[in-house]
Amino acid sequence: MITAIEAVYRLYAFKLYSMSPPILQMQVHLEGMLMVAYKSTDNLNNVVKSEKSQRSMLTEYFNVNRSNPATRQYLYREFPEHFTWNKSKKFWKPRKVKRIQIGRLVYANPAEEEERSRDHYRELTEEQNLGFDEDHLKIVETLNAEQMAGYEEILDHVLKNKGQVFL
Repeated sequence: MITAIEAVYRLYAFKLYSMSPPILQMQVHLEGMLMVAYKSTDNLNNVVKSEKSQRSMLTEYFNVNRSNPATRQYLYREFPEHFTWNKSKKFWKPRKVKRIQIGRLVYANPAEEEERSRDHYRELTEEQNLGFDEDHLKIVETLNAEQMAGYEEILDHVLKNKGQVFL
């Protein structure tokens, strides 16, 4: 999943990794509902029981606030300005060098999942119910030899379910 700003950067072919100030995408989730990355070869029982799979940026933010009252002055989104996130070991450590870094909250509304699947179903049924205009079929008769060859090739791929991008 990418954020809207990242999508815009990709659309306009802006550099993604030299943004200034740097932006840290920060997870927001319900208790016990954090995202966990694992390899297909990992044993799922071990993944679930792993201490690292129980930690996220948000849970560790709360742990730092619990153990260090001085950090309670910072909001979650302000935390990257004063702390750095160790991604591999999953913990916040105090920033040694003062540097501006923006924390961007990434979250999903719990109702989104139902809405997204409903939208997907609607799009599929709309595609199945698309009609055609007889005039569109007549266009094929006006194609020259080169255009007809391209049309036949595309039609062949569509009818035989071959995936390919045509340029």
